[in-house]
Amino acid sequence: MPVDRRPSPGRIVNPRAANEEGAEPILSRGDPNEWPASDKHYSNRSYFHYTPQGEYVEDSDAPQGPPKKKGRYKNPERTKWEKDRYLTDPNSIFHTLHLCYSRGKDGRPTYDRAGYRLDYEKVADWMKMARPKALTSKQSARLQQKMEDDKMMAEMFFEQGAKPEGFEMPYQMGALKERVSKDLGIMWHEVGLNQVKEWDKRAFPKAKKGEYQVFCPEYEQKIRALMEGSALRVGKFAR
Repeated sequence: MPVDRRPSPGRIVNPRAANEEGAEPILSRGDPNEWPASDKHYSNRSYFHYTPQGEYVEDSDAPQGPPKKKGRYKNPERTKWEKDRYLTDPNSIFHTLHLCYSRGKDGRPTYDRAGYRLDYEKVADWMKMARPKALTSKQSARLQQKMEDDKMMAEMFFEQGAKPEGFEMPYQMGALKERVSKDLGIMWHEVGLNQVKEWDKRAFPKAKKGEYQVFCPEYEQKIRALMEGSALRVGKFAR
């Protein structure tokens, strides 16, 4: 599946320069060089990456910092290093979230690695949130509802009888949302069931049989960046 290079609504193409150097944000124009895997603004490199097996691992050249223990006890220098790293190292995986939080509600805008502006209130809630060890019944119900919504969205997205079996995988749904967002002129993370219904009602061309099944590595990287942290962006997040 080739990359859809139309402009991405609400996305900038130089998030690192805007975040770290105060550069003027450059909105997506759909230029051919916006999404290459080697582009520093797009990749906004983190020390973590996905392996071909789908595992999330730390790069071998990532800073190791002080040892985790001094003898039998935790090393306080290590604890401080890990805490400071998120804010001071642009390559650390949660850097943009900590940068946004440190700037405060009225601070300069901060953009995530995909180029979307972060919502301070959402980030602040995320920073303070206690992570549950298991899904609550409410979360399980919401997850089940999302799965049902994804199935309905996929049915509307394809021409009749063209939807492949098991289409509702994250990459595939991410690509679906990208096409709908560009057709409707809304941000990627604002696409949900209601937006796809509107897209269907407005009779945009639907996906054909055989499309959206195999993605090149560049497209996979792009969709992964669109998905990561999407609930913390400015705009109404559609689950």
